Amino acid sequence: MTTFVDIKPGQWVLAWQPTAFLAGEHEMAEALEGLRFGGAGWTYVKAGDLFAVHQITKVMPKTYKAMPYADGTEDGSEVRDYRAAVIAASANWAEIIRLCDTLFAIGREADDAIEAEAARLIAPFEKATREAAVAKVRAALPHHFGGAA
Repeated sequence: MTTFVDIKPGQWVLAWQPTAFLAGEHEMAEALEGLRFGGAGWTYVKAGDLFAVHQITKVMPKTYKAMPYADGTEDGSEVRDYRAAVIAASANWAEIIRLCDTLFAIGREADDAIEAEAARLIAPFEKATREAAVAKVRAALPHHFGGAA
């Protein structure tokens, strides 16, 4: 059985966008662990592509109704979403925004650190391989590099 985050009308929630988390197809813990990758494994996504920030208006057994904030809904109409998609709740909007930014940054920071370490480790090999490639180009076309044709 799914355990829902306790939510009440008036609170702000951070929830997965429906396109990022399909309730019933993934466990919350599994989805959250996916944040170890930048964009939760999706290249070039923004935080708003993964997360929705809503202000709760009504709580039902499996769903909730809310007013959207910064989730791409332009007309400001009430939305209905699954409670299983709720990551966290707070009476403080700024706290939810900070959590959204923090969660989104985790995977990006991990990716950046991995890329930096990979570049550092590969640098000597890359330098030697490029130098060998230049030597092959020069050997193949000596007349362009001051050698006999």
